[in-house]
Amino acid sequence: MNYLTVKEVSKKLNIGISTIYHNGPAKYGGIKIGGSWRFPEDKIGLPFEPEKKINTGYMRRFGKKKAG
Repeated sequence: MNYLTVKEVSKKLNIGISTIYHNGPAKYGGIKIGGSWRFPEDKIGLPFEPEKKINTGYMRRFGKKKAG
């Protein structure tokens, strides 16, 4: 069985490397081998359903206009 690196998995699933680490590599079928994450080729992306993204646009901090 071939093991893929995080970089190869991110290209295959078309998501960023940081997203994989943020959601937890175990959700994508990752196994920690010798201090680095490895992903078995046949289990990639099957068990994980991405959550709905919260709208992360720019939000204004202040609702009221400044006096002056």
